[in-house]
Amino acid sequence: MAQEEPDPKRKKELEIIAENCERVPAKPARTYWEALQTIWWVIVGCWIDGGPISITPGRMNTYLYQFYKRDKDEGKITQEEAIELMECFFLKILEGGLFVWADVHESIPNFLGGEAYPRHGFLQPISMPVDYREGLIKLLALIKTYMDLGGSHIQFNCVSGETLRDAQRHPEKYRDLVVRVAGFSAFFIHLDKEVQEEVIKRTELRFD
Repeated sequence: MAQEEPDPKRKKELEIIAENCERVPAKPARTYWEALQTIWWVIVGCWIDGGPISITPGRMNTYLYQFYKRDKDEGKITQEEAIELMECFFLKILEGGLFVWADVHESIPNFLGGEAYPRHGFLQPISMPVDYREGLIKLLALIKTYMDLGGSHIQFNCVSGETLRDAQRHPEKYRDLVVRVAGFSAFFIHLDKEVQEEVIKRTELRFD
């Protein structure tokens, strides 16, 4: 594909993509781009094996930052280029519906299109960076791109650890509190105490 590409910039991008795919995940990632490619290959493998329902990238800001910082310090990537790569990654995540099991397709007609479930995709839980301003820029870019591509519905749950703790003490006040568990959402007060603690532990982030 790269050999037939007339645009020099796009040709270079395709060559880098080919090099990344040749290296990872068999060998350790060396750059931010290679690290993102590694995550994508691992996710695709998990989706093929068991479906996209409970596979998420998790705290990407934690394990990607070292690659981003090193590449930026060495002049290999700009912040704008890093954001563009992350946006492309988010778009690929939305393709999770293509990996739904065959029996799910049979039980839910038109799962990938049609009247019942038009333009169905999966929005995976991904933690935002500690620098909330950078995180908001990426989040807004994701929402805009999703809607520009025909998305019709999107939902975000933002809740503090303090609120979740209060819900444990006073469940009658939080009957409508919904949280993300592991590939699905549930009413917080209906979860077992052990699961509630796990949700609080892995979802509480501070934007200092």
